[in-house]
Amino acid sequence: MLKEPYYQQGILSITYIPRHLYAIFLRSWNFVDQPPWLQPSWWGLSLFLTTPLFLWLGTAWLRDPRMVWAIIGIGLTLIPIVTHGNIGFTQFGYRFALDFQPLLFVVLALVFQRGMSRLAVVAAVASIAINAYAVWAIATGFVAF
Repeated sequence: MLKEPYYQQGILSITYIPRHLYAIFLRSWNFVDQPPWLQPSWWGLSLFLTTPLFLWLGTAWLRDPRMVWAIIGIGLTLIPIVTHGNIGFTQFGYRFALDFQPLLFVVLALVFQRGMSRLAVVAAVASIAINAYAVWAIATGFVAF
């Protein structure tokens, strides 16, 4: 396992943080010449491209102690994740997001406790549609590294 190229600095290293941040925030679809043109990548995909509703995480207020504790939990969970050698490929989206997504949904629930704007509802529907597309793409083999 340690002979894999993504473990050049051992299993855990702070030098792996940039590759995780890239996968979490910036990794995009593979663009191909054949329809439907947007191909999921086994290398991952930005959280905001898989679930646009996560953009509303930026509107969270830290006045609520539940919000603070959820964010602390996310931060503590991220420490071993972003220092791990591999980014958890061969899954739609950012693989290790599954470890902290429940807390992201706690934050979203607190953000939307007084209701969702129409734009947020559109983002929620888009999130469902994007993930449904990914299920189809993976089931039909329209996915690559």
